[in-house]
Amino acid sequence: MKPANLAPVYCSIYAELAELTREHGYALAIHGSMSRDFDLICVPWVANPSHPQTVIDKICDTYACNSSSSPTKKEHGRIAYSVCFGFGDFFADISFTPTNISPPVPEINTSSELTALLNAVESFKVVKASDKWNESGKWDNAYDKLSEAAIKAAPLIKRLNGLGE
Repeated sequence: MKPANLAPVYCSIYAELAELTREHGYALAIHGSMSRDFDLICVPWVANPSHPQTVIDKICDTYACNSSSSPTKKEHGRIAYSVCFGFGDFFADISFTPTNISPPVPEINTSSELTALLNAVESFKVVKASDKWNESGKWDNAYDKLSEAAIKAAPLIKRLNGLGE
């Protein structure tokens, strides 16, 4: 005989959780065996669903949760939270799928923009460390090159960090 677990309790709160997430624009699905914890996936179902933190806050208020984790980035753009329902090992891992699908990022030569930025930073540091720092022409030229390189590299850095353009 297998040891008892909390699956029946998880099942008993599913309908209310599903309604709560639906009110915020998400469909709720169970994922996993429920033998250790309650794995849930919130899928956006309307054009403008609530922010995931808003949904987590509502769940915690509704169920008097004693804690929830900070959001964690997961594969394929998911955001996950762990919510403790107040006693022992009674908790849920709740993932939110992305609210929109971005087109694939085109292949780009990342090395040229980043190399230019790193070179500009090094040049700026050399000028700043030299006794020529106060000469306006040296300062202006180094600052202008650093600014130009940073502006060119900013969209690339945003894309690499998953922040869009």
